[in-house]
Amino acid sequence: MVTVRELARSQGFRDDFVFESIRRDEDVVTFHRQIGNAVPWQVGIALGRELRNTLLDKWIGTHKQVITIDEAGQ
Repeated sequence: MVTVRELARSQGFRDDFVFESIRRDEDVVTFHRQIGNAVPWQVGIALGRELRNTLLDKWIGTHKQVITIDEAGQ
């Protein structure tokens, strides 16, 4: 079985991150559950980047047909 710290490292948590538990009798199980349910921050960044790119592409696609007129009216 891996330790709580090893599991936390595999999910991208820094070594100084502190896990808290209300139940003192099941700390290891609770910590494993907390870490297992976590989404690594790298995945969050990647999903956010893809969402931004998709929304930007959609916005550009809807604004390609917009007619722009310069100040001289040409």
